[in-house]
Amino acid sequence: MLAWSLGFGACLGGNATLLGAGGNLVSASILERAGFSVTFLSWMKAGLPLTLVTLVVANAWLLLRFCL
Repeated sequence: MLAWSLGFGACLGGNATLLGAGGNLVSASILERAGFSVTFLSWMKAGLPLTLVTLVVANAWLLLRFCL
């Protein structure tokens, strides 16, 4: 269970900020080339709520899978 928890936290937690994961930087550079401005705060405004939702879902799955 600990390995699953660490995996979810590391993978999903990186989506909250622009510098949290390498894929975020690649996505930001693709958006910049397409003409869209991406700042750290604009990424965080979209990324933080999504990260919280996915972490709640992952937590629920862990509780259902390993505690029941």
